[in-house]
Amino acid sequence: MITTKIEKVEVKGDISIVDGYAYELDRSVPKIGRYKGKEKDLIFPEVEATVKLAEDGKTATITITAKEEKNGINKIEIWQAGEKLEEFTYDNIKEEIIKGYIAKQNGKYTIKVYADLMNSTKVEVEGLVASVKFEPEGSNEWKKEHTTKVTIKETEERVIESKYQWTNSVVEPGDETFTEIFESGDTITKNGFTATKYSSTGITLSVTKK
Repeated sequence: MITTKIEKVEVKGDISIVDGYAYELDRSVPKIGRYKGKEKDLIFPEVEATVKLAEDGKTATITITAKEEKNGINKIEIWQAGEKLEEFTYDNIKEEIIKGYIAKQNGKYTIKVYADLMNSTKVEVEGLVASVKFEPEGSNEWKKEHTTKVTIKETEERVIESKYQWTNSVVEPGDETFTEIFESGDTITKNGFTATKYSSTGITLSVTKK
C-alpha cells in the first residue's frame, strides 16, 4: 500500500496527496502518476445522493446531486459490487446537476462524479422486494414441455429460500402450498401445460428474504 510506504499521504478519489502535493493515482499498479498541483488548489466535484423507495417496494430512486463550478462535470457513473451499472456523460456542465437512477436491487451503490478530478459517495438501498426475471417470458400456447430459467435479482445473502409451483389459477396461492425448492439461475420444466396464468410462465414464486 502506498500509504504505508510514504508519510503524510492522503487519498481522495483518484488523487494521492503527498505532503501537500497532488498526483494522479494509478490503482491498477498501484503507483503515483502525473503531478496535479498543490493540495490547496485542487477542486473536487461536490456530490450527494439520497434514496427513496417506491410505494410498491419494487424499485428505489437514487437522486444524485452534483456540482463543479470551475471545470464542469463531464461524467457520472453508478457502480455496484465492482460493476458499472450506468454512465451519464455531460459537456462540462458547471451548473448543478440533479439526476435520478432507478435501482431494482438491494445493496450498496457507489456514485462517481468526474470533472477535472473525481469524487464519489455511497448509498445503500434496503427493503426492496425481490424481483424475478423469466427466460423465456411466458407463452400462450399448449406445449408438451415448458421450460424457463428463473433468476432472482437479489443479493444472495438476503435470500433465505425460494420455492415455486405451477398453477392454472389466476388467484395467488397461499404460502403453505409452496413445496418445490429452487435457486436463482435454475431452469424449471413442466410437461403438458398451457402457460397463461398468474405469473409470466405459469410459475408462482415465493421468495423469503432476511
